[in-house]
Amino acid sequence: MSSSKEQQFWNAADKGDLLLVKTLAADTTLDVNWQGTIGLTAFNYACVKGHVSVVEFLLKHPKVDVNKPTNEGATPLYTACQQGHKEVVSLLLVDLRIDVNKPNNNEVTPFFVACQKGHQEVVSLVLADKRIDVNKPNNNEATPL
Repeated sequence: MSSSKEQQFWNAADKGDLLLVKTLAADTTLDVNWQGTIGLTAFNYACVKGHVSVVEFLLKHPKVDVNKPTNEGATPLYTACQQGHKEVVSLLLVDLRIDVNKPNNNEVTPFFVACQKGHQEVVSLVLADKRIDVNKPNNNEATPL
């Protein structure tokens, strides 16, 4: 259930307003994993938009689900890879809680989408992570390479 404070938190993350994100996150009754209509959490939105400081702060928040997918199954890492946000991808890959191979609803992994979108620097970052399955196919049996 949405309330005004969850919507404010979500909007603050969307805009990259770190001060407001911090202020709202201090409220222990806030549902930090609240999702908007397409299933984006505040954390996912910060990753989509490339708001490095907000992502960095939310990674430290104990209640943030760092792998919570959208309605389409896109995790925060997936959306950061899709958008080519190298700095955000770097932050996420350092966090061992991140499921680096979790695909979206079409079985497309973060690595696959980075390759598909031609984000070379992101592809290089992801390839350097030993947890990556470079051969994981999508639902059409196509592989990233």
